[in-house]
Amino acid sequence: MSDAVPATMEYRGRKTRRADGHARRQAILEAALRIIVRDGLRAVRHRAVAQEAQVPLAATTYYFRDLNELISDAFTLFAERTLAGARTLEKDTFAALDSSKSALSTPQGREKMAHSLTDFVMHFLRSQLADRDGRQVEQAFRQEALRNDKLASDVQVPDRAHLNTLERFFQALGSADAVADAHLVLGSMAHWEFHLLLNGDSKENWQLAERSLRRLLNGLLRS
Repeated sequence: MSDAVPATMEYRGRKTRRADGHARRQAILEAALRIIVRDGLRAVRHRAVAQEAQVPLAATTYYFRDLNELISDAFTLFAERTLAGARTLEKDTFAALDSSKSALSTPQGREKMAHSLTDFVMHFLRSQLADRDGRQVEQAFRQEALRNDKLASDVQVPDRAHLNTLERFFQALGSADAVADAHLVLGSMAHWEFHLLLNGDSKENWQLAERSLRRLLNGLLRS
C-alpha cells in the first residue's frame, strides 16, 4: 500500500484551462449529482443534465463524449470530497496513536485508546450521515459499478484510502494482521452507515452503533 491517502483522481472528460470553461464543466457535474440524488443514476442523460445545469445541450457533449465519461467524472468530483474526509480521519487516528501508544501495554491504556478511536469513528459517521444526499450518491455509484467496469475501479478509490489509513494505524500498533483489522473496521463502519440511513438516526440506533464499534475496537486492540 502507498504511504498516504491519494490527493486526487483523474478526470476523463475534456479538459479546459479557461475559468469560464471550468465553471461550466463543474456546473454540469454538479447537475449530474443532483439528478442522481433526486431521480437515480439511470436518469442521468445529456439532455437532462444540460437542463438541470442550465447550459446548452452541446456543452455536455463537448465536455463528455458519452454518458460513461460524464458519470465517471461526476463520481470523481464526488470522490475528491470524500477523500478530504479520509485525510481528516487519518489525522485524527494517528494523533490518538501518538498521544496514547505508550499506554497500550496495560489493559486500561488499551481500553482508553479504544474509547478514543470509537469517538473518532462515531464523529466521522455523524459527519457522513449529515450529508444524506452524498450517501445516496455513493450508494448509487456502488450499484452502477457492478455493471460498469470503468467505474468499478474509481469507486474503490475512497475505500482504499480509508483502508490505507486503518492498515497503517494497525501496523503501527503491531497488529498480527493489519490488513484484516482494517477491513473489519471499515466493514463495520459501512454497515452502520447504511443501517442508519435506512432506519433513521434515532438515539437508540446511534447508541447501538457506538457499543458495537467499541466492542470491535476493544477486541482488536487486545489481539
